[in-house]
Amino acid sequence: MSNNSNPNYFRLGLFVLAAIGVLVAVVLIFGSGQLFKKSFVIETYIKQSVTGLDTGASVRFRGVKIGQVTLIGLSGDIYEKDIPFQDREQYVVVRMQILGETVNEDLIQEFVKNNLRAQVKSQGITGVNYIEFNFTPNANAYPPLPYDWKPAYPTIPSLP
Repeated sequence: MSNNSNPNYFRLGLFVLAAIGVLVAVVLIFGSGQLFKKSFVIETYIKQSVTGLDTGASVRFRGVKIGQVTLIGLSGDIYEKDIPFQDREQYVVVRMQILGETVNEDLIQEFVKNNLRAQVKSQGITGVNYIEFNFTPNANAYPPLPYDWKPAYPTIPSLP
């Protein structure tokens, strides 16, 4: 009787396992900066169109990138499912992941009291938009949008 165990199959299997190990190591080495960073999720509600704003768009504070957009949806689909369609606010809900160890809900609330507002801005003539956070001296001219639901995350009011 012949033995069907070929040493080439063993070498091929060993090579495949080693390649998978190297791939995992490369992903951990190059991706570890993003995988293990602490982050905080916040949201804002926008009444007008957000054309050009996509998931993954940058979130900036005074021009410095601090995070990215993780979800864009309608308040009717997220918070107002039990309300008749004609009575819904139909705001655009934009959720953002903010990177940083010192960001927390108390800090966000303090910034909002000091007129921190979110605004959709355009990035040149490309049509690509991003979210800009800035302290606005005329924030009283644009009161926060009214809503009746309990937000899932801390909220920053928006500017048109």
